Amino acid sequence: MTTTTTTTTVILLTTTKAGLALGIVATILLILALIIRELSTAYIGNEDLSFRERLRLVLRRERIKALSKNVLVAIVPLLLIFILIVVTEVSDILTT
Repeated sequence: MTTTTTTTTVILLTTTKAGLALGIVATILLILALIIRELSTAYIGNEDLSFRERLRLVLRRERIKALSKNVLVAIVPLLLIFILIVVTEVSDILTT
């Protein structure tokens, strides 16, 4: 009986620590992805440029627009993980 209880406790603590670490990493990645998205959508170039410089700027803007759209691929799942963490923590607080 004592061995089973000890084993269950150790497994529960190990799983909780791994879940906490994964949650911290996912939250940091979410924050970084949101920063990248905000900076890429806020990018504005200078209008007093030569034709060659404007052409380079247009190509750069296209790459930045593509980056801005593709960052959403990372943001959506990380946002779902963050919401799951928040819901779990709120439910733990409300049940105690």
